[in-house]
Parts: sequence; structure tokens; C-alpha cells
Amino acid sequence: MRTQIRSGSAEGSRRDSGGFNRRNKTRKLSIPEERWRYQQAAGPVVAGVLAQALPSTATARSNVYHTVIGTAISRGQDLLLYHAQCLSLPVDAFVKIRGAGEANLALITSIPMPKVSDGNLSAVCSRAAALNSLTTEYCDLWESVWSDAYNADGWTRSDPRLNPSFFRNLTPIWSRSCALRTDYERRQALVEIDVLVAMALGLSLDELLTVYRVQFPVMRQYEADAWYDINGRIVFTVSKGLTGVGLPRRARKTDTNYGLITPDRTLSDTALGWEDIRHLREGTVTRRILDDTLPGGPHRRVIEYKAPFARCDREEDYRCAWDEFSRRLGKAT
Repeated sequence: MRTQIRSGSAEGSRRDSGGFNRRNKTRKLSIPEERWRYQQAAGPVVAGVLAQALPSTATARSNVYHTVIGTAISRGQDLLLYHAQCLSLPVDAFVKIRGAGEANLALITSIPMPKVSDGNLSAVCSRAAALNSLTTEYCDLWESVWSDAYNADGWTRSDPRLNPSFFRNLTPIWSRSCALRTDYERRQALVEIDVLVAMALGLSLDELLTVYRVQFPVMRQYEADAWYDINGRIVFTVSKGLTGVGLPRRARKTDTNYGLITPDRTLSDTALGWEDIRHLREGTVTRRILDDTLPGGPHRRVIEYKAPFARCDREEDYRCAWDEFSRRLGKAT
């Protein structure tokens, strides 16, 4: 039994300063279904010189069709390695430097695919799998790439916003707790993937930092003003790609869906902005929203932001991750 796979570029879709502008072209690939299943990854959607990193890859089931470039990969582990490398900052920089106007097969086949050292292999796969396997649709993928080495893994730094038991509690059978779900933990996984891919490409730490500083100025601006609560939820960001996430900088008088609970006061049905709460050392900010992201239609729910709030330092996080992975790799060898 064989499956027809369509791949091509989408017409009219745009993101930031780049985008697709050619008429949709499709190419049929005939892949044995038993070797296909989840083994499909959409490559970088936009290859123009953009202002920030574009983690634009995704894995899809065999019965899901798409209109971007598709890459057929027969082994689950190879799929995760490809997915992780396309998510990484070094490969994103490579795509930007190429200066292509849109994704195409020539670009996809030119993306460097270095061999990841055995000591770092499970670290790359565990993070890529946990970032991607968010729903039951990915149970088979998770179980096909499972390695007991995942349980021996761990974050490269200690932080109250990172669950220290996350890797230790992973199981061969997928469950909801196998996925990374908080904003902060997902960011940390991407930071660590950046470092692992840079190591595999033979870059030095200084070279990785230089790529980040020179090629991603807008991303640096976003990182400098992205704030997380103690549970790892974004409470404020200036990122244009995260419109509506967190609080606005200043309170909107017409938006009274906020509440505040601190040791010395309690407010409800009030207007709040980031400038009103950024100084809090303890307390909880609540926000009522109409959530239309799940099956069953819109429903009301309450988001909580728990103080204190803090920013991240991506360069320092790169240094910590580099030192820790170097230590682990030296110990493994």
C-alpha cells in the first residue's frame, strides 16, 4: 500500500518581510505507508533575510497534507534530528545568509545535516520529541523513538521555572506529561537545541554567540523585554509574533477582565497593564479570557500570573548549556 504525498509552495502566504509569491506547485512522492506514518517534516517556510528566528518546521501524520516543502524521512530518530536542526538558530542563520526568497528543494537539500555525537544524540531527540508531541496524535511517534536514556537527561541549569523532574518522569508510553507545555520550558529546550546543533556543526561558543548577535537583532530585542512568571508563563512580551499573550504594557480602561491578589490588597474586575504589576514580589494577577483554541467552541477560562516576574539572558543561557553539555560529553567519553 502506498501513499501519495503532495509538496510545494503556498501561494500568497507571508510572514514578516519574506513570503511565498509563486503559484502553487505540487510534486507527488510515492512513499510506502508503513515507512511513512509520521516521517514528514515541513522545512523552513520562508527563506528570506528576516529579522528574527523562524522555527517553521513541523512533523505531520501520513494522512495530513500540506502546501509547503515536505521531506520524507523513514526513521523516527532521523526525523527528530532533522526537525531539531531546522528549529535551531545556527541552521536558521544559514537559511538567512543564503538569501533565498522562498523555500524550495534546492534550499532544503543544502541545509547542513551534521552527525550528532552519540553522547548528545538522546539529548537532541528528547527535546525535539517533547517539543513536538503535544497531543495523542503523536503517541506512535513518541513510542517509536523512545530511549531509556531520556530518563537520565536533565536541564543544563537550575531554575524554579524548570521542572527538575521532567526528564526523569518521562515514560515509554506517551502521556500528557511527556510534552513541554510552559513558555519558559519550551524556550529552554530551544536554547539547548541551539547549543547541541552548534556543537554538531563544529562551531565554538563564541561563534554561536556572534551568530546570535549579528544575525538576530530583533530576536535579541524581544528577549530583552520578555518577562516570565514563577510558573514559566509569559506575562509580558513585545514580540509581534505573540500578540495578545500576557498583559498590555499599559492598562486599557475598557478591559476590566483582570484581578489582583497580594498580601495587602485584592482587586477584581479592574484594568491592569504590565506597568502596574511589574514591581510585584509576590501575589497573583488573574485574567479572564474567551478561549477558542480547543474543540467544542469558545469557553471562558482564567489565566493566572504569579509573581515575581523575571527576564532571561539568552547569551548566559547559551554559556551554561555549552559548559554543561561539554561536561556531560566529556564524562560520557
